[in-house]
Amino acid sequence: MPNKWSKSLYLSIFVILMTDGAWGQSFPESFSGEYQSEKLRANLLPRKDGRYDVSIMVNTGICAGQIDFVPTRLVPPRADTKDSAVFVGVVDKECGVIMSFDDYGGLKIVEGSCAKFHGASCDFEGKVKRIGPANPNAAKDYDSIVKRSTTEFTKSVLDRPKQVRDQRSKEIVVEQPIVEGGTRIESSKPARIIIDGEYVGITPLTTILPTGKETLPSGQVIFPSDIVINVLPVGAGCTQLEIIKAGRRPPKRMFFDTRLCPITPSLDVNVR
Repeated sequence: MPNKWSKSLYLSIFVILMTDGAWGQSFPESFSGEYQSEKLRANLLPRKDGRYDVSIMVNTGICAGQIDFVPTRLVPPRADTKDSAVFVGVVDKECGVIMSFDDYGGLKIVEGSCAKFHGASCDFEGKVKRIGPANPNAAKDYDSIVKRSTTEFTKSVLDRPKQVRDQRSKEIVVEQPIVEGGTRIESSKPARIIIDGEYVGITPLTTILPTGKETLPSGQVIFPSDIVINVLPVGAGCTQLEIIKAGRRPPKRMFFDTRLCPITPSLDVNVR
């Protein structure tokens, strides 16, 4: 990935090359081929006019995109760098791409204003290595990969809530024995019980609520504090919250109706 300085340099060259006064348009065929990295793929297919049909694709699993263009400028080799050539391309008059080749078969790609072609979570920037000859069908292949990846990701996002509901519905409800002196907790539908931040189990269950004071082996006396009980439905339903005040005698039986949702108070947003 180019640093800020090199990216600025490349983009400055890009601006200059958008003006009149082009260098020659015949590109060396030795740059043709298909290039790839973990997230990027690029294909340079030679044309009859001496230039290339270029296709670039990015696919990270959560973000994908593709562009096709024909480079319009070739920057001569620079004496102060190892880059042997720099190609410049423009897509839809706003997305600029600069590709520079080094002496080791690497291709560096820098872009500007191309977000609409790939989204905000990824970009066409990085370094790729040549993996083989140019693919004549790269443009169609890349487009197909992007569409499939985008569709699969969108479907996974939409299916996630259903997967969570299905997983919760498959949770096994184990009937727990009644504990002498404990509190029986039941609910209209199976629900997870969390007491003071600690998961206890799934209803129905019986547990002992620590409401009495306790004397540690060191002689220190711990006085009771409020007990917070959170009830989280396994399937559909509304969460419930119960707070037992410190010192209060714990009930022998508690029932939560997860079909009842808390009433949301109205909010007056009128500006007076």
